[in-house]
Amino acid sequence: MNRYFKTSDAKNFAFYKVPKALFEEKYKSVSTDAKMLYGLLLDRMYLSVKNGWVDKKGRGYKYYIFHNKIRSGKTAFRSRKNM
Repeated sequence: MNRYFKTSDAKNFAFYKVPKALFEEKYKSVSTDAKMLYGLLLDRMYLSVKNGWVDKKGRGYKYYIFHNKIRSGKTAFRSRKNM
């Protein structure tokens, strides 16, 4: 494995976007799990908008199954309550 990350390698990775604002002092009390869950939901919202799944006001639908995340220590469920 190469020690360096090349720009051509970037296409091999998928990333979730998490707003930088969530790491400011204002959101210090929000858990990291909740912040990451927000990033996952934001990703789903972008996908919904891309697929045209919006209501009459232009708001994107977010469809995400929490059951899959709940199985792993119920972290997502606790994080969802924290949001």
